[in-house]
Amino acid sequence: MKKLLLIAFLSVSFQLFSQPQGEMKFIHTNLVEYNGEKIKIKEAKKIAKETHPLAFKQFRRAQLCRGFAIASDVAWLGLEILHYVIRKDNEENNVVSSAQEAFDRGYNEAFVEGVTWSTLSTGLLCSSVRINFIFLGVNAFNEGK
Repeated sequence: MKKLLLIAFLSVSFQLFSQPQGEMKFIHTNLVEYNGEKIKIKEAKKIAKETHPLAFKQFRRAQLCRGFAIASDVAWLGLEILHYVIRKDNEENNVVSSAQEAFDRGYNEAFVEGVTWSTLSTGLLCSSVRINFIFLGVNAFNEGK
């Protein structure tokens, strides 16, 4: 009898401390908990589409930021390869005929390196902004907006 009371008490206490029905909870960058299930941001966007327009807008912004972050990372990889090729070419062909040619080679290498690092920082910024939009979407959903 004591075991049965203990099981009943534990089940009631877990229900009291569990997440309320119909609310979302941010888990990490790709998942949101909704009614005890872990769902992706795309699914959360579908759930919020009809009844919570502000939450839908924030989830859509989060997906756009993810796309920008992926595109930025792909561009970073291409620029990093281009920078490596330019640097190796400058190292192998170190004989220059004029000061202008030396300046142009150094300028091209520095320019590509600068664009490479700015592209990388853009990808990181988009990733952090995405997390913020997910938080805003979850809060808007829970508030009923």
